[in-house]
This record gives sequence, C-alpha cells and structure tokens, in this order.
Amino acid sequence: MTTLLNALQSLPFQEKHRDLQMRRQEGLGHWLLNTPKFGEWREGTLDQNMLWCHGGPGVGKSFLAYVLSPCCLTKS
Repeated sequence: MTTLLNALQSLPFQEKHRDLQMRRQEGLGHWLLNTPKFGEWREGTLDQNMLWCHGGPGVGKSFLAYVLSPCCLTKS
C-alpha cells in the first residue's frame, strides 16, 4: 500500500488540474451532478460506494472527475 501511495503522490495532479481548468467549457459535465444515481451515491444510499466512470480515451472521463471533485470534497 505504501508503494502505491508513494507512486500516486509523484503524479502531476496539479498540472493536470490546471490543464483541465483551462480547456473545460462552462457547464460541461454538470448533467451528471443532477442525476438521481449520482445523488444517491453522494448521499450513501446506494449499495455500492464506488462511482465508476468508464469510456474510451478522449471521451471526457477526466473532465467529469474535474467537475465532480469539488462536490465530493465538500461532502458532509
């Protein structure tokens, strides 16, 4: 586990975050925040506790993660 955490800490997250911030179009991905499934997941009422976003390269998974991160960080 320590090896994994050390590897993750070395990734350039801030650089990736800035890049997404510069390229993101206003409102992109906000549809996901309004879906019932996301609301249930965020409130912890789903059977699963992992939100899985899949898709091919370049379809927008990183942009969705960018949109979701503030929402998840402020979860009470």
